[in-house]
Amino acid sequence: MQISSRILVFALMGVTVLNMKFILYLLNALEALLPTEHQYTYVEDDFPSQLPLRLPSVGLVLANGAPHFSLYADDDWGTLFPESDGFTDLGPKNRTFLISFVHQLHCLDVFRVGFVTNRTGFAHHVEHCLRYMRQAVLCYADTTLEVDHPGLLDG
Repeated sequence: MQISSRILVFALMGVTVLNMKFILYLLNALEALLPTEHQYTYVEDDFPSQLPLRLPSVGLVLANGAPHFSLYADDDWGTLFPESDGFTDLGPKNRTFLISFVHQLHCLDVFRVGFVTNRTGFAHHVEHCLRYMRQAVLCYADTTLEVDHPGLLDG
């Protein structure tokens, strides 16, 4: 009886080793099927469409923001912009890119400042930003459902 239990233990150990080898073989085979990460040159159009960094998912609760970020709150608006002004250098030759969300924030600030100052000659910059924001909203339409606040979007 003792000999049969030893044979059974050795047989189970053998099967376990074979299973482990088979799993390693499958992992190696599957790894070969995965696409390799593209190495960009950052020359002409050979660059990633997104800033190559991984950000955690976040939740957003929309609020009217009062009393922050009013038309006259220059300091509040100033906190939105990174120290680098949204420019980043990427690739072996340090090609400079502007991060879209910073450009979008800049345009919102241009609208705010243009409205507050009503300066002659500012219309050209406001017009550029208005076209840019229209394009950004259409290209990256956010389908997140927001709670309706009656009267918020009324003229």
